[in-house]
This record gives sequence, structure tokens and C-alpha cells, in this order.
Amino acid sequence: MAKSETCDVIVIGGGSSAFEAAVAARQSGAERVVMLEKAPEPEYGGNARFSHTGFRFCHSGKEEIREFLPDVDAESYAKFVMAPYTEAQFVADLNRVTQGLIDPDLAETLARESNAAAHWALDTGIKWIPERFATVEVQHHEL
Repeated sequence: MAKSETCDVIVIGGGSSAFEAAVAARQSGAERVVMLEKAPEPEYGGNARFSHTGFRFCHSGKEEIREFLPDVDAESYAKFVMAPYTEAQFVADLNRVTQGLIDPDLAETLARESNAAAHWALDTGIKWIPERFATVEVQHHEL
């Protein structure tokens, strides 16, 4: 007979959205949250494995981004180049990549809430690790 366990919430998948759903369930009072991932352990992570967990969000620039990268040494961070990324820019990018097919209300909501979502993820303990190279305005800057 199969082993039986009880839980409050079952999250299907093991990508970044699944982890966020599991954390949100715990923060909302669920005591036992179980994540089910069908992939073998070397392939855990859903689509985040392919995007390197790229995460676009509005921010005020280099100083705010520093909050996400406390482990980057000061000398390396001094080389980091990043202008603020506004809600208007985010919406414009969404319109560009979808060729104007994105729902405008959805695009505005995504842009407006993106900064709070990124800070929420940071507050849950997610460790942000920069790629060795970051592409900024079609220039490569070594970190």
C-alpha cells in the first residue's frame, strides 16, 4: 500500500512560480505545503532553468539594485551600469515584444506591481546572483 501523508496545500511544479506559490501559501497560514516536481533532480526548476531566472521589474536604478546583490564586492559593483527602468518603459517593451497584442490593463498591472513583487521575492530569502556579463543597452559590461 502506498504511503499516505496530509498537507494543507499541494503545489504542482518546481519552477520559480511554484516556489513563489508555496511561499505565499505558507505566508497565508498553510502549515504543510508540498511541492510536486516530475522532473528528475538535475532538471528541477521549470522554465527558470532556461531563462537563468531572468526577472524583469521596474526599479529606480543602480542603488536600488544593490539591495538585491549584497554579496557582490564593492569593486565589481562599481563597474555595474544600470539606469532606472520605469513603468512606461516596461509597458513599451511588453508592447514591442508582443507586437501590441498584450492586454493593456494586464501590461500596466504587471509593470506597476513588478517592483513590489521583486522586493517580496527578496524578502522571502531568494538569493539573486548576477550573470558574469549583463547586457545593458547593447553593451557588455563585465561584473
